[in-house]
Amino acid sequence: MSEKRGKLNFSKYKTLIIAIVIVIIVIILDIIFENYSKNSIQKVNKNIDKLYTIFEDEKENYDSQKLEKLAINARKEWKKREDILSCFIEHDEIEKINSKLDVLYVQIKNEVWMDAKTTTSEVKRLIKYLEGKYELSVQNIF
Repeated sequence: MSEKRGKLNFSKYKTLIIAIVIVIIVIILDIIFENYSKNSIQKVNKNIDKLYTIFEDEKENYDSQKLEKLAINARKEWKKREDILSCFIEHDEIEKINSKLDVLYVQIKNEVWMDAKTTTSEVKRLIKYLEGKYELSVQNIF
């Protein structure tokens, strides 16, 4: 009779162990995806920060070639990582940043500086929102 009890308890523990292993795997994968997305977003954000700083520091005499190069680099970095990011970030958010980066490039190319400055701020805000939204935290789990 005691053998049956032992087997019943083992099956309870077996289910519990499997559940714990699944939770641990999910947390590890979430950490990996969070690190990848954070690194990808930071690379794009570097170019956006440079653009933002140039727009804030210089008032009128903008170097259009330098600004255009930074906008192109930001777009390339985003396009390079866009496919992988779309696996675990909402497509709507990816498309918002994608379209804003395209608009920013056109504005800089056409030397519409005030609009480009505004668009740079919007991209910066969207990127900051993305960074915080997908962080592993108790609030995001529940």
